[in-house]
Amino acid sequence: MISILVVDDSAFMRKWMSDAINQQEDLQVVAIAKNGKQAIELITKGTISVDVITMDVEMPVIDGLEAVEVIMKQNPTPIIMVSTLTRQGATETIRALTLGAFDFVQKPSGAISLNMELVEEELFTKIRLAKQANVQSTDSERVRPNASVSDEINRSATKKVIAIGASTGGPRVLQHVLERLPPLDVPIFIVQHMPKTFTETFAQRLDRICKMPVKEATDGERVKNGVVYVAPGDRHMLIKELKSGTKTIELRVDSPFGRDIHQPSVNSLFYSLATIEKTNVLAVVLTGMGNDGMNGLTLLKKEQEVMVIAESKQSAVVYGMPKAVIDTGLADYVVPAKQMATEMLKALRIL
Repeated sequence: MISILVVDDSAFMRKWMSDAINQQEDLQVVAIAKNGKQAIELITKGTISVDVITMDVEMPVIDGLEAVEVIMKQNPTPIIMVSTLTRQGATETIRALTLGAFDFVQKPSGAISLNMELVEEELFTKIRLAKQANVQSTDSERVRPNASVSDEINRSATKKVIAIGASTGGPRVLQHVLERLPPLDVPIFIVQHMPKTFTETFAQRLDRICKMPVKEATDGERVKNGVVYVAPGDRHMLIKELKSGTKTIELRVDSPFGRDIHQPSVNSLFYSLATIEKTNVLAVVLTGMGNDGMNGLTLLKKEQEVMVIAESKQSAVVYGMPKAVIDTGLADYVVPAKQMATEMLKALRIL
């Protein structure tokens, strides 16, 4: 039985979530809290022990963000944020994910039974997945690469690109890694499984804290070295090359490489990089459920000079995507999140 704490200031939401969860044979709500302060007291003082927490964002006294930060520092527990699909809701949810929240679900839009049923199914799935999650905190030690290292990389950066794929647990690791990289004279492409509003907000957050500009990719734009491109949540991001050698970004609803359950898809990004002129690719596969990226890497390694770094089981919140890459022998290096930036710089020097 998976035990759950429901945290929400709305009596309606507390009742709806509790009733829905308790109808599942393997799930049980063992406590409720009306705000972040109550949740913190229940969890950190040992009043209750739960497997998973569902957490509203906007609450009185102490909000969901502060509660996540305190709980993840003092008594790490998988937390699923319950968020509104608004720009403000996306901003707060991204912040919660970078503080260590496991994942999020969107609040039902009104009392439409079909919508609520869809949210319920997503919530049940994520609760069961969260129970198996690795919620250890990411090391907070900053990596300050020697300037000569980045200079050496940049002198040999022609025809090099970095491509990163992530899903559940990805936002926190991506922030941890990217803010520790120096300015690099290579483009970085990121596919993070996330809805459209959230990828835009995530890119904006990364742009504020990273040493390189970060933006959500737009269709047809020219690829520039030293820029980080985040795939929009409702499109596949493909890299194309013009006859002049200029690389451009193409955004598509349907992938030309076959049907994919993810949009954006890590596989589609890797497939597209396999079709351009000879390019050295540093491919990084981070935490996430499933095996997105594995098939794309198989082709990419046949067509290009590629080094693959996979996140280790030690730090991956969900050891699915990196495990698939490691188990099929595609990974050249397997490292925990706290060493990822350093290993990426080492790989770029020899790629």
